Amino acid sequence: MMLLAVLSLLGMSCKGGSSEGDGSADVPEFEKLDERATLVKVFEALNGNEWKDEDKAGWCTDAPLNEWKGVELDDAGKVTKLQFSVYGVKGAIPAEIQNLEALKDLNVTFKNMGTGIQNPVAANVFQMASLESLRLNCPTNKEEEYIQLPESFNLPNLKHFTINRVKGDFHQLGTCTNLIDIVIKNCTPDIPAEIGNCTQLRDIFWEGEGTPTKPLTAELAKLTSLKGLSIYTDEPYNEKLPDFIWDMSSLENIVLKNVAKNHGELDAEKVAKLSNIEGLNLVKDGITNIPESLFSIASLKYLDLSENAISGEIPANIGNSNLRSIDFSKNAGLTGKIPASIGNLKDLYKLYLTGTGVDQNVPASVKSLPKFDSFSSRMF
Repeated sequence: MMLLAVLSLLGMSCKGGSSEGDGSADVPEFEKLDERATLVKVFEALNGNEWKDEDKAGWCTDAPLNEWKGVELDDAGKVTKLQFSVYGVKGAIPAEIQNLEALKDLNVTFKNMGTGIQNPVAANVFQMASLESLRLNCPTNKEEEYIQLPESFNLPNLKHFTINRVKGDFHQLGTCTNLIDIVIKNCTPDIPAEIGNCTQLRDIFWEGEGTPTKPLTAELAKLTSLKGLSIYTDEPYNEKLPDFIWDMSSLENIVLKNVAKNHGELDAEKVAKLSNIEGLNLVKDGITNIPESLFSIASLKYLDLSENAISGEIPANIGNSNLRSIDFSKNAGLTGKIPASIGNLKDLYKLYLTGTGVDQNVPASVKSLPKFDSFSSRMF
């Protein structure tokens, strides 16, 4: 009761309300509040009274802050983590969140679809220098309700960044030089050149929407610690796969989907340089062949060349590899027989050949593989 009286004197309450961002790229001024009062402000802005009972446990009570659901503190009693992601919240993160000067981990999933709220994330969030992990999920299909990126970031300690439904470009990523992984969905399909400054990156997942205006930036080649590179676009690039991709020897997993409209033939020597690759997925890239050099890469376990323009036969030396999963589906020009050598792939569990002209007779050596399941493998 004493807490509620204090909050009343400060002009605050625990009434769930809505807060709409204006889409401005400028960083708004914010009221200076202590951490408890700041959390109440966040609760109100995110319509806390509408949360499920278990999700608002402890909130707006005189309980210690670490007993408020989704709040974690450090040894000094400062808020270090806020998580509102189980069922999603309505509203917008208020500018006052910048009062949480020790916040390291912010994880928010909105359920603002159809509410008309514009820019549910105050630009102040991108000025929180203490943040190490930032996850913002905005599951809406209305562009006016997308998250708006501000013109500047101040996130020098950011290591993990996940965001979806975004307007704006990502040139400010180049200031986040401690990034380890990024997951970016429903955004511009153009990866900024500034990403080359993020030399500690190990994983990139980038799902763009709209028509690309430039090919994959060559600055990606500077990321010598990169292990995983996954890039999807819903409209194809009018470029071939860039040569620098084959020189990125640190890569262990590559997914490039719809990023080259008519690549053509894969160069066997270039492909062979991916000496550490475990998963290679080149889908909808206009590829016309299956180079035999792929099957000399000992680390390769997962291969997906589906929905291309491959013609000819499956190379007979495919059985010399260590493949566990193969997808050549939707390549109408792929013909011939299933090579008997595939029976050498003792760990093979998936073989997809739907939409091809490959002979439907499956060799006994393939049927008898210990992990192969003909019911789950889409053969024909």
